[in-house]
Amino acid sequence: MTYPEYLILTLFALKQVYRLSYRQIPSFVRDELGNIPCLSTLHYRVKKIEQERFEEFLRWLSKKGAL
Repeated sequence: MTYPEYLILTLFALKQVYRLSYRQIPSFVRDELGNIPCLSTLHYRVKKIEQERFEEFLRWLSKKGAL
């Protein structure tokens, strides 16, 4: 299954904001988000996203008042 980039970015943002380990993410979000990628897929996809894309995402979150 292919997961959209916005889901990967959202999961990574939650990891950073709440200082979660990758292993804590599923129990933290599964009830709210349902089907999420396995840990190895999430870690791989996070590593593949370019730094510029992360910065763009953080600017967007800032504008929305989420940060």
